[in-house]
Amino acid sequence: MNSEPTGGRLSRMPNQPATTIRGIRIPDELWEQAKAIAHDEGFASASEMVRDCLERRVAEHRKKLDHAGET
Repeated sequence: MNSEPTGGRLSRMPNQPATTIRGIRIPDELWEQAKAIAHDEGFASASEMVRDCLERRVAEHRKKLDHAGET
């Protein structure tokens, strides 16, 4: 597929990731703080840190559900 601009748009996104891009609303001040924390903690970006936090939260929730089913 050609990635040259056509009519001001790319025919496809170069290096298109396999994951869907999500749009969420985050206040500017919170995003700036998140970027600083991500940098301090060695994440490549605030987005990477957000994904990490979501993965941890989902794993914790699944663990709770698994333990609830054991009793």
